[in-house]
Amino acid sequence: AIHNSLRAEIYRILSECYKEPCIEFAQDLAEGRLYNELEGNLTRLGISISLDGLSISASGVERREGEAPSGSADGGGWSLPFNRDKAADLLQSLKEIFYPLFVGPSPSLVLPVESAYKVWDQGGSGLVSSEVRGMLMGDPAIDMIRRYKAAGMEIPAIYKDMPDHLALLLEYMAFLCEAQTEQIDIEQRADASVGKGRLHPAMPVEGDGRSPAIEQRADASVGKGRLHPAMPVEGDGRSPVIALRTRFIDEHLDWLPELHRLIFSYTDRLPVSPGPLFYRAVADVTVAFVASEKELYLKKEMA
Repeated sequence: AIHNSLRAEIYRILSECYKEPCIEFAQDLAEGRLYNELEGNLTRLGISISLDGLSISASGVERREGEAPSGSADGGGWSLPFNRDKAADLLQSLKEIFYPLFVGPSPSLVLPVESAYKVWDQGGSGLVSSEVRGMLMGDPAIDMIRRYKAAGMEIPAIYKDMPDHLALLLEYMAFLCEAQTEQIDIEQRADASVGKGRLHPAMPVEGDGRSPAIEQRADASVGKGRLHPAMPVEGDGRSPVIALRTRFIDEHLDWLPELHRLIFSYTDRLPVSPGPLFYRAVADVTVAFVASEKELYLKKEMA
């Protein structure tokens, strides 16, 4: 059970990384809380993933001449010197890359939305050629709307036209991680969280080494970009969770390597700064963690 909770926390943290950055998030990054939470959870799970680029500290080391950026073919990585008292500066750097990278308008727009990477067919309606890609509200979006409804989740207004945005997909995966194989009743979980304004249980507060700022940001973003319960779950809410997680990765997270490639292609053109480094590192960690999850689940299914 504890391992499922750790996995859920990792998915939630990664989900936050694909949302519009705010000052609380920048503080977590600048002061090392985001890095420490990810590193601690991965270590406890026995998963080895490089977090180069996520460590932006006051005592950071500048890149040496000839050293390659994080995730490059040369395998190098670095941290940038950063004054932890200037989280606002980091926030500005994150926004300068977040908007053109994930929002636009830009000729190099990289949408973190599943439908944009899949053939747009909308259930075989024939409204659009089956060869068309890059459009929103395709079959993946329709399927996610169905999933949210079945689980009693309400799509935040900011994502109403992008229900298959990566931030929501990762949050949904966190939800699946906490739906234990011991057949915990999802309806009871949803009912218990009503009034707290979010789908998942609150992250532990500072004192056990985890970030209150990430937790506060999640609570504050209800209605702005997080899933939250809306109604009781129909049926008993039980499922063979391991198979469900594996299938979800295969069906809804199979496009992550392409997103990773596009993020690197875009940021390769930019000067070295905390923003590009951070989003390259996030792409690295997301792809590596999901791959490790799939491998684990396949082993469990074959056992």
